[in-house]
Amino acid sequence: MPGPVASGKEEEEAGAPALFSPTAAALLTARLPPAPPALYVFSPTAAALSARLPVNTDRPSLVHALVAALPSFLDGAHAVARVAPPASLADLAAFHTAPYLALLAGGWATADRDTLAAAGLEDDCPPFPGLWEFVRHTAGGTLAAAAALAGGLTRTAFALDGGRHHARPGAAAGFCYVNDAVLAINLLSAPPTAGCTPGRRRRVLYLDVDAHHGDGVEAAFAGEPAVLTISIHHSSPGFYPGTGGAPGAGGGGRGAGFALNLPLARGARDDTFLFACSSLVGPALALFQPAAVVLQLGADGLARDPVADAWSLSPAAFGRLTAAVRGWCAPASTPLLILGGGGYSSTETAKAWACGVCGAVGVDPPADVPDHEHVGRYGPHWRLRASAVPPTVRDENEVGAVTSGVQACLAGLRAGVAREFFSGGGV
Repeated sequence: MPGPVASGKEEEEAGAPALFSPTAAALLTARLPPAPPALYVFSPTAAALSARLPVNTDRPSLVHALVAALPSFLDGAHAVARVAPPASLADLAAFHTAPYLALLAGGWATADRDTLAAAGLEDDCPPFPGLWEFVRHTAGGTLAAAAALAGGLTRTAFALDGGRHHARPGAAAGFCYVNDAVLAINLLSAPPTAGCTPGRRRRVLYLDVDAHHGDGVEAAFAGEPAVLTISIHHSSPGFYPGTGGAPGAGGGGRGAGFALNLPLARGARDDTFLFACSSLVGPALALFQPAAVVLQLGADGLARDPVADAWSLSPAAFGRLTAAVRGWCAPASTPLLILGGGGYSSTETAKAWACGVCGAVGVDPPADVPDHEHVGRYGPHWRLRASAVPPTVRDENEVGAVTSGVQACLAGLRAGVAREFFSGGGV
């Protein structure tokens, strides 16, 4: 894959727009082909440090290698790849608290157990040497991709190392140390310099299809009408994080109606999942008319995921979803940022995201895993679009229940849109 983008000094000399932080603006000064249709951002540093995580130690390496091997993707016409710079302290402080960032930056080594527990740095989010660099590179990739979209350099960008949707301002949670999704939404929703009422944010639609509820992102924007969060996830007693169990529209204050939750029952298959997404997301996008879309493409809904084990999706479902989102964004040329997320079988997640990147740029994913350095990991059948293991759980979802949940979500959104955007309160 291509080497790093321009250095910080080169960024300053090139005069990147002041709308972006220096780190996020790095991609704006990179030498890209004219109007690339898609940008794939990755971080070798984050991939190397993933070996110290409690889960997914090899997932980034498998994902990036498989994507690079896809025919007709990273060919300069459909997509280009760039190594992103790390996020700065200022970048991360746009959402996270100073005491928490100090812990991530090395303070964890001398902190007492109670302090670490309060910051969520235990159990599924243990601190480790190199944590600060891991966090900076994970967030940096997402911010660079978002900056490229905001700067008009591309209409589709991928940051599959990101999608860490559980982290809170002052605490890690659910394998997530930093909430890069929130950072990206903040960048994409920043008030424009012209063509909009001063001080009012651009509208951003955030769609989260991780099997676990997108609680951290929803909480961050619960009172903000300019950010519509949609979480399609699993919910059952004892299933993490225990929120988002009721279908419908949440949010508070001016944000009432702009936090949509559609929980799906156990065993959801491709058709159920895609029916839920198309029934809710297409109409919601038409109602909300966002200036950008952020898709968290969590893949722990794959059949027999070793952590979630909730749904029974195939890798092909993720390509079909991104193709649909691409179609919904096309009429208004709405920028689309696609992030990673959960997915705890590294090979199956790599296949799902390979299908996802293909769908997002209008390329058919190949039937089989292409030859590359890790191809042996995908045996014995090497099928890209099919699950390596057959689903063993019955789909417990009923069309009527899913439809009812969709209707509840859209009714709440319509009320919020009417209140905020047709009564003088909108962008």
